[in-house]
This record gives sequence, C-alpha cells and structure tokens, in this order.
Amino acid sequence: MDRAKELIENTLVQFEQNKMAILHKAFTGELTVKWRKVNGVKGYQLRYATNKKMKKAKIITITKNKLVIKKLAKKKYYIQVCAYKVDSNGKKVKGKWSAKKAIKVKK
Repeated sequence: MDRAKELIENTLVQFEQNKMAILHKAFTGELTVKWRKVNGVKGYQLRYATNKKMKKAKIITITKNKLVIKKLAKKKYYIQVCAYKVDSNGKKVKGKWSAKKAIKVKK
C-alpha cells in the first residue's frame, strides 16, 4: 500500500516538474489546449474560467493531452491543468494545478 502511494506521488511530482507547457490556439469562439503527456498518469483535469481566481471554473476530466473547447464568448480565459492517478483502492490522487495561462478568445 505504501509503495503504491509512493509511486503515485513520484509520478505526480514528475508531472509538476515538467512544467506542462500549455499550447493553445484561440479563434472563432474555440479554444484548443494541448500539454506535454506524462507516462504513468491515468488522466488529466483541465479547468477554465473568465475570473483570474478561478471562481466558477468549469472542470473537465479527460485521458488525452489535448482538448478543444467550443462555443466560448469573446473574453479572456484562464486555464490550468493537473494530472491524476488511481491508487489501489480506486481513489483518484491528484497532483498540483499548473500555472495559470491567460488566453483571449476571438470571434
């Protein structure tokens, strides 16, 4: 049990150390977000909001390292990503959120 938890924490630390580069394209109400893939993680959570403090942020859970968000207003959006693994009990263990990336969506 302790060994499994240690492996999960090491993978999540590795994810944080890679300092996920969030690449993006913002045009016509669409936002394409892509980040570096990390081996050993089960999936990623992405959250985005128009508020810098991430109030009322929408959280999306995915397994790939790319996401296209459609039907967005012409505003500035803040995006963060974090990785997660599933431990032996089936619990989701999350890493830290990445640094915020500000992106302007054009219409």
